[in-house]
Amino acid sequence: MNNLINSIKKVDWQYSINRQEMILFNSITNYCYFSIFKKITGINLHPRACSFNNGDIFYSASDLEKIKKHFSSPIMLDNFSKKLIKEIKKFEKLSQKLEKLNFNHKTKNHSYSSDALKKYNRKKIYRALKMFFNQALIAHSFLIPMVSADKALSEMIIEKLPTNNLEQKNKWLKILVFPSKENEHLSEQASFYKLVRNYKKKSFSKLVKNHLDRYAWIGARSCNFDHYWRENDITKRIEQIKTEFKNSLQPWKTIKQERKKILGQQIILLKKFKNQPAIIKLAKLAQLFSYLRTWRTDVIYHAWFRVHKLFYETMLNANYGISDTRLVTFKELLEIIKTGKRIVPLKIIRKREKGSQMLSLGGKLIILTNTKHLRLIKRSTNINNKIINGQVAFPGFLRGKAKVVITISDLKKINPGDIMVAVMTFPNFIPAMEKASAFITDEGGILCHAAIIAREMKKPAIIATKEATKLINDNDLIEVDANKGVIKILKNNIKD
Repeated sequence: MNNLINSIKKVDWQYSINRQEMILFNSITNYCYFSIFKKITGINLHPRACSFNNGDIFYSASDLEKIKKHFSSPIMLDNFSKKLIKEIKKFEKLSQKLEKLNFNHKTKNHSYSSDALKKYNRKKIYRALKMFFNQALIAHSFLIPMVSADKALSEMIIEKLPTNNLEQKNKWLKILVFPSKENEHLSEQASFYKLVRNYKKKSFSKLVKNHLDRYAWIGARSCNFDHYWRENDITKRIEQIKTEFKNSLQPWKTIKQERKKILGQQIILLKKFKNQPAIIKLAKLAQLFSYLRTWRTDVIYHAWFRVHKLFYETMLNANYGISDTRLVTFKELLEIIKTGKRIVPLKIIRKREKGSQMLSLGGKLIILTNTKHLRLIKRSTNINNKIINGQVAFPGFLRGKAKVVITISDLKKINPGDIMVAVMTFPNFIPAMEKASAFITDEGGILCHAAIIAREMKKPAIIATKEATKLINDNDLIEVDANKGVIKILKNNIKD
């Protein structure tokens, strides 16, 4: 244990992101770093990582810098994007195939039957999930490099743009990297506003069923499997839109108009730089990466959702609870399927639930639950800060009540006019983002989801604040100056 502690202390840990994900999912991500990451991505590195069950994820700072240096040329970025698309599509096809096996059915009392284990022998189920996890290892290898690719691309474009005015460069950059290809969140919104238009008409029931058949999984993003959207969620969202806007289709019109405006500006800029092929090439790559950044996680989370009932079946058959699914590694789950036994003692499961960290270090996957060890890697925050700085994603100025979103359940706290303060936004945040007046995020770059949605919705947004969710509390009165990228905490915990 002393050797392990010394190894942990030697790493130049740097807080990177916060993702509220289960041990099962994180075990794939962390295992791929020392097993196949180098071979799959072409990046000559085995990233050292540490993820806590509160969502905080740390990486070695020097490893992140090496990943960024890997993307030092358009050729490296282009090769990486082709590999990513190929492997993520494979994962998608495999999950679709496994979903069709119809391993189980949810019963009326929300328990899970054991149809799969009766219909198929354990060996077949084991082989199916082993295939899934093997392809998941490949797909997860493309998660962390995208952040570094985003930074590398932005820096390359900024360097090439023909002006010394940094403000002008950043303005051009936001236009050049905007994705022309529509992501899943945009097609979901198009379908949703069709429901708004047909609300309470005869065709509504059929339309909402079709909508949920395609998009219900978005609510369960980040492997929050039981948060998939139901008809009631859609109805509430429609009623909120109709209450807030005289013309209930106005938000969708605004999104379409803003996209058209930005893409028009993009065409003009690309014509302006037509004699500078290096800028054109980088801009096209940045647009692709902006699309891929959300697309790859959409596909990965949807794939996990497609097979999650099989995880539940396996755990229930071995006398675990459904919630325990989150607290085992993929290798442990495979062993549980293989043996049909409770191979991870409930005592260990409860310890992991209370507090744990997972390390990808020294060619091993390590889970620690000792409180003393959990304090070895800490995220430093100045809790006395009243002024927070970040990067402008969309300009504007307003004051309002803050609501902090850490988990998916926190989205319910957002009321019309509230300022959403989140680690990062994702497609399943869209219903809450429609209600919010502005967005603030800890993370993000010019290609991130929050930046794109803010521009489409024309709502003030400041991203990459690093610690807004740690400094701002629910119901704080805050001032968002998204012209300068500054947030001020004016008063704590204001009353309604």
